[in-house]
Amino acid sequence: MHGLAILISILTMAGHLWFAWEVWQREDLTWALLLLFIPFPLLGLYIWHQAGWDSCYRNPAILYFSGYALGLLVGIV
Repeated sequence: MHGLAILISILTMAGHLWFAWEVWQREDLTWALLLLFIPFPLLGLYIWHQAGWDSCYRNPAILYFSGYALGLLVGIV
């Protein structure tokens, strides 16, 4: 169970940072900072929606949301 918690943390943090980096490069620094300081998955969905579901956000968003989803399924988050 400890290894799964580490995997969830790595997935979430890597996806979180990658998604914020992509938002900063393509959208706006304000959205990226909000995404970094407010780790809330619905905010990430809102930012991706505002970008028109751009496909360049697909991989970082999948990594970001899979960490949260796995954490919710396991009950750690």
